[in-house]
Amino acid sequence: MWRSYYFMMKLIGPLALTVFYLLNNITRAKRARALVIAPEGQILLVMNSLGDRRWTLPGGGMKRHETPEVAALRELAEELDLEIGADRVISLGELPSGSYRAPIVLVRLRAEELLLVRADKFEIYAYRWCDLDRLPTPIQPVVHGALGLLSARDELATIK
Repeated sequence: MWRSYYFMMKLIGPLALTVFYLLNNITRAKRARALVIAPEGQILLVMNSLGDRRWTLPGGGMKRHETPEVAALRELAEELDLEIGADRVISLGELPSGSYRAPIVLVRLRAEELLLVRADKFEIYAYRWCDLDRLPTPIQPVVHGALGLLSARDELATIK
């Protein structure tokens, strides 16, 4: 099944990306991102099925009248099967990310939640837990920006 998705994405990927970028530039829709941190201090990075195949933060488009926190939690549920309560989300700020501005939220997972992460193969090509001192390449700039926002809030010191 995964191979058929991959083949479809190879065929329609360039067209879908073109439409995505055009709509994004016309509507200037916001796309919330979640900085997900494991109890041991690793961060969750994803590589989207559509896109430039660089590691980035999970997240996606915000619906009308949706807060960044709610959008990020909805995207985590859709893409990674993670159901997190809104009381565990902290807004870190907003960053430029390509042609749009991305609100960044912080989500800290509990140890038992690490086993619940399951990627939706249609949206997420790959995911991995990464140590802050060993981030993979290629990586999108929004990851470093989000870590900068985290550091500015002195949250970085409390990761481990």
